[in-house]
Amino acid sequence: MKQNFSSKEFLSKLKNKDNESVTLLVKEYTSHLMNASFGLGFGESDSEELVQSVWSAFFQNISHFEGRSHIRTYIFGIFYNKSKELRRDRNKYTSSTPFEDIMEDKFDLNGNWIQAPIGPEKFLKQS
Repeated sequence: MKQNFSSKEFLSKLKNKDNESVTLLVKEYTSHLMNASFGLGFGESDSEELVQSVWSAFFQNISHFEGRSHIRTYIFGIFYNKSKELRRDRNKYTSSTPFEDIMEDKFDLNGNWIQAPIGPEKFLKQS
């Protein structure tokens, strides 16, 4: 028999941290969350971290879930927000910025021009 994850009875069990209900829910949606994470371009390690973060937030906030939407909608809402957080955190710690990429293409390791820029007159004549 298929479990109705949004039934009031099931939600009550989740809010009371019923081990069987928690296990059923996690088993049902973890693979969906992993696939969604891969679909967003996260690697396996980041996907596992993201899914763990989603479940942690879900169980910390389950008491606030009123059941007005399907529980899957609530879980994926958390997933969406956590994926944005993770992407923002990963981008914050990247060593390269667009400015650095541009400068790397223009200068050698000693800080000299790879190819000297042309003057404005010569540029206009080329156009």
